[in-house]
Amino acid sequence: MDDLDLHLALEALRTNPAAHAYHERITRGMEAIEQGTLTPFERDALHRLLARFPISTPPSPDPVAALIAAFQDKLPTYDPAAVATAIQHALAQRPATLNGAPVTITMDGDTQAHQANLAIGNQVGGNLVQVTVTIPIPDARFDALLASALRTHEHEKTLARIQHAAQQIESDRLLNLRLQGFVGRVTELAAIREHIETMRSTGGYVLIKAAAGEGKSSSIAKLIHEAGIAATPHHFIALTTGREYQLGLLRAVVAQLILKHGLTVSYFPEESYPAMKGEFARILDELSKQGIAETIYLDGLDQLQPEIDGSRDLSFLPPQPPPGIVIVLGSRPDETLKPLEILHRVDYALPPLSEGDALALWRSVQPGVADGLLHDLYTALKGNALFVHLAADTMQGASVGDATSLIRQVEQNPQNLFGITLGRIKRLPHSKWDSVWKPMLALLLVAQEPLRLDMLGDLLKQDHDTMQDAVWVLGGLVSQGIDQQVALHHLMFRDYLAASVFNQREVKRWHQRLADWCATDVDAIWTDDRDPIEQARRVYARYHYITHLALAENWTVLWQVLDTGDYGEHKTRFDPSTRLYALDLDRGRESAIKAGQSIEEHIQNLPRLWKYSLLRTSLTSRVDQWPDEAFEFLAMAGRTHEALERIELASSQERKIGLWIKMIGYCDDYHYRIIFSRLQRLLLKNYIKTADLLGQLAKSLAMRGDFEQAITIINSIHDKWTQNHIKSILVDIVALKDIEKSINIAMTIDIEWMCINSLCNIAKISTKNQINYSKTLLNKSMKITRTITDNNKVYALCNIAKAIKITGNTYRAKSLIKQAISITNNIINENNKIDALCNIAKAINIIWNTYRAKLLIKQAISIKTRGFLLNPSKR
Repeated sequence: MDDLDLHLALEALRTNPAAHAYHERITRGMEAIEQGTLTPFERDALHRLLARFPISTPPSPDPVAALIAAFQDKLPTYDPAAVATAIQHALAQRPATLNGAPVTITMDGDTQAHQANLAIGNQVGGNLVQVTVTIPIPDARFDALLASALRTHEHEKTLARIQHAAQQIESDRLLNLRLQGFVGRVTELAAIREHIETMRSTGGYVLIKAAAGEGKSSSIAKLIHEAGIAATPHHFIALTTGREYQLGLLRAVVAQLILKHGLTVSYFPEESYPAMKGEFARILDELSKQGIAETIYLDGLDQLQPEIDGSRDLSFLPPQPPPGIVIVLGSRPDETLKPLEILHRVDYALPPLSEGDALALWRSVQPGVADGLLHDLYTALKGNALFVHLAADTMQGASVGDATSLIRQVEQNPQNLFGITLGRIKRLPHSKWDSVWKPMLALLLVAQEPLRLDMLGDLLKQDHDTMQDAVWVLGGLVSQGIDQQVALHHLMFRDYLAASVFNQREVKRWHQRLADWCATDVDAIWTDDRDPIEQARRVYARYHYITHLALAENWTVLWQVLDTGDYGEHKTRFDPSTRLYALDLDRGRESAIKAGQSIEEHIQNLPRLWKYSLLRTSLTSRVDQWPDEAFEFLAMAGRTHEALERIELASSQERKIGLWIKMIGYCDDYHYRIIFSRLQRLLLKNYIKTADLLGQLAKSLAMRGDFEQAITIINSIHDKWTQNHIKSILVDIVALKDIEKSINIAMTIDIEWMCINSLCNIAKISTKNQINYSKTLLNKSMKITRTITDNNKVYALCNIAKAIKITGNTYRAKSLIKQAISITNNIINENNKIDALCNIAKAINIIWNTYRAKLLIKQAISIKTRGFLLNPSKR
């Protein structure tokens, strides 16, 4: 055993309580080793002493027991047994409560201590109790336990978000409506299935085209039903959509694909349209590569709201689905799909409902009506599936005479079937047409999304039963979902109401009615409310207040709201992507154009038009002007999601990357997975090329404990010096959490003096708890010094000396410094010699004393001065 080994062993023995009686002898022995005065007799005595007290590691405490004990101490008013049970359940990711309140645990830690946070109660309800304890047990089992618990917790949270996204209530309401009373279409459905299978090998689209009411939605609904609704990814687009609707559509379809195929996802970017588009394409590619055939159904593309230029955003649809993936689209035969350039696509023009299918439906509700009369009705309606079903609804329950009269009316004016139906409703006994039914239709006409039944009741000052009766009376003209949301049944009926029942002035008046409803206590709409009806009103107002003001042409109030700085601030806080605020500004720009009735008024409105246009344009440029620290402050304040949404608006891709990397240090696991997934895609596309960005990314990953990913990133750096330099930084980070892993990384550093420096840094860190590591590492370092040049050797010896000093072996440290000085004396190059002297001086200042360090600095200055005097050109 050499001096270093002996010194390290004695230092460990000095902390052993059983050897307390020999503490003074051990201390004298260590001092003698440091001073180089240890005699052979003393050395033998110390060896015998070490043999009497073999070093053993005490058993580690149970990490769960330690955690429970710490919380029991912090929570003296709670039953200790209940605390223990709650913590055990929380760690096992089972439901946990204390005194009836839910309990959750979050944890973090380093090599010296672990912090655990226990939250008791419901944060939303305002009665949250947060307790934090520090557990001083650097136990690997504790780390593994907590890591496993948190991984499970994060996975379950992500799964819950995905399951929620897959619950598309309005889409399912529309699907079930289209299935009601479905008849026939055997030949048509078989033809569509054949087109799907024909497209399967290459991947592509099948477009079902038909005019409004011809039955394309019902046919798609039947295909989904036969394939299994729960097992078929699909979405029926709502009758009223906003310009941000595509994100919700994509979110639902992606969630269904993940759940159906049991895909493992590291994150679910539910609030980012660009990221969700990328995730959709990635999942389709993954399914294709696994040889999985999938059919996705999307109906109602023509119902997506056009952009200002009249086009529809279809960028969420991949131009070419991969082999095995077929996307079935339903749309009117118009210009909807013009923006989408599709390589593999087949169009299927859905024919009208056959006469046999129509007559079969009518006979089921009116078996007494003559076939000839039904034939005439079919001819008048031209097989329009919507009108066929509406005629069936109207005839149901009527006498044969009334049914015959209805048919004659329809024959005279087939396009007025809606009017005939409404006329029948108006003539019902105890009609509430003027007081309830017509106002209800007006609200549903102007509403920007389905409204809850009780919200309609509040608006019309009617009770729940009255509103429920109205839904029943209006029958096939309106529909109600299981979530109590009410909407018009079909776009054709919507168009009929706007053209034939309500004039433009009435429509504007009802838009103003909803705008006033949105403006009720307008400052409160940005905060949540416990009452579900009031909360639904506030959320609706956040989205649609400006829209209703614009459609009511209430320019004065519209401009007042937009010109108030608080509105824009609240809106961008609610939607950090600024998409919704941009749409409001578009409404403002349109209003500045429409409000002018003369040239003079248009000129007066020009400043407002410019203002909203500049503000609209500045939403992106404003983010470009933000300093990096502003994004970091948002993340530090717990507003990571807002920071990420604003980063998306940055115009420079390189700046986005840099900001995402900075966010890694502040975000939780969920947002970390979002960021890293984006960065991975950019790496694969070779967008991240600079060694500086790669190095920053590797350091950020290491700080989060993702060492394997950090190493992968570092190995992608082509410049060897930079690669080794980043590895040396990584070693210092990893050593704080995993000594063994840090050693493995250090030994891959190709530049010897960097490798030695890293090993020494690990030795300094490990000295506190794992002295054997320090001994091994310093011995490795000494072996490596034999292979390197004099100048780098001096630097290496100085680093080893400083590390040995920390272990307490001053004698050995001084010996290495003397060796470094001897090497320096033989260095010929003056600059190298000066560098060596400065490195030695730094080491001596730590190991020895300041006086000796100053002497070496003076020597270095003297050499530098002599060089200037001998070579004036270098001055």
